[in-house]
Amino acid sequence: MSRRLSKSICGRCNRVLESGRSGESRIGNDCGSFDFPYFDYIIAPATQTHIDRNSVYVSPALDDYNKLHNRKLVFDSIEKMNLQFAPCCYNKYFVTFKVKDMDDGAALKTFQCSFMTFINGPTIEQFREKPTQP
Repeated sequence: MSRRLSKSICGRCNRVLESGRSGESRIGNDCGSFDFPYFDYIIAPATQTHIDRNSVYVSPALDDYNKLHNRKLVFDSIEKMNLQFAPCCYNKYFVTFKVKDMDDGAALKTFQCSFMTFINGPTIEQFREKPTQP
């Protein structure tokens, strides 16, 4: 039985990734596991218009994260946003952003999230603190 390999562009570091069906990376990447199960289209940097329009979805997700993990994080700025455009009715965004950790003297920390925007609104897929880089 042969394994199907697909190539994708990482939404955060813009590296080419080769993935098997389970989504594991065959090339070492420092971005963690963001699977692409719904579609496999090219990821490109989002335009400033996309960033301005869609960055509003990060704050509510951050509020949910704060409640779930009992943290006091405050949104600071978008560091990077990439867009995976699907020609039907949704787009997928990969966002790296800075927050201030009020429990740690307002230290800046980097977080990442991915979300899809559908006709009826956004769906947050993943929200996490960015893994440390080697």
